[in-house]
Amino acid sequence: MTGTAPAPAYFDAARDAGALTRVAGARCVMGAATDSLNGEHSCLVEYADPQALARSGWAAELLAHAMRVHPTVHGVLLRTEPGVELPAPWTRHLTYLRHDGPPEDHRTDPDAGDVTIAAATTDQTALVLGWLADAFQAGARDQGIDVGRDTAHDHASQLLAVPGRHSLVAATAGQPVGHATMLPFTDDVTGTEYTELFDVLVRPTADVRTITAALVDACLAHVARTGLPLLGNVIHQRVTAGASDRGDRVVASLLKKGWRTEHCYWRAPAGPPANATTPPPPPDREPT
Repeated sequence: MTGTAPAPAYFDAARDAGALTRVAGARCVMGAATDSLNGEHSCLVEYADPQALARSGWAAELLAHAMRVHPTVHGVLLRTEPGVELPAPWTRHLTYLRHDGPPEDHRTDPDAGDVTIAAATTDQTALVLGWLADAFQAGARDQGIDVGRDTAHDHASQLLAVPGRHSLVAATAGQPVGHATMLPFTDDVTGTEYTELFDVLVRPTADVRTITAALVDACLAHVARTGLPLLGNVIHQRVTAGASDRGDRVVASLLKKGWRTEHCYWRAPAGPPANATTPPPPPDREPT
């Protein structure tokens, strides 16, 4: 198990905030949350007793309790440890994975060609800003939600201003074609410190697979020097019954490349959001 146990002071802080409760005798930490990007209101269950989750029917009890306490939310988000499987109506929302740096046999991909990767310059700030705004909009579309360009741009600007933010830009033939942006991150539940790989994006006109791999390799080399694990996430699409989720395939691919699942978020809807849309087919892009 990797970094999943709550920090010693976590439950004390949750109790002080009025978020610590019990469902059928099992300890939980929950509260109302609003997504600043799309305005969706949820009940966030940041911690639920893993032994209780393993009991048949307890996840349904938790959902019913959350909806009684927060009857106006769009749905419930639940954080779980790796390996947990929940029954319908729960579906995977986010999978967080970690990597502790390049493996011993790490080497540059010979197919990378003339790709160069370097820290983003001041002149490239606007370019990175646009790519981050693209990422915010694409992530929202995967959830069936429409986010305007101005809103996405504002969130990207805030992210660029985060202290310790580090962006890399990939170029081919001297022209920027993609980026990777990392942020310092401390997990409130476990207290674990990470370098978060917030986004990797490569223009579709470039060699997306090769350049994405080169950017991720550069990020892994960076965290190997700093000593902090790299934390990435995969967004799972909201799919109808019987449909496949591209996120599951991406997670399976990453697990073969040295990543390990750190924790997951599951979602159970109370009903479709008012601004929900039918998401278009996503680009063939491997998120982090």
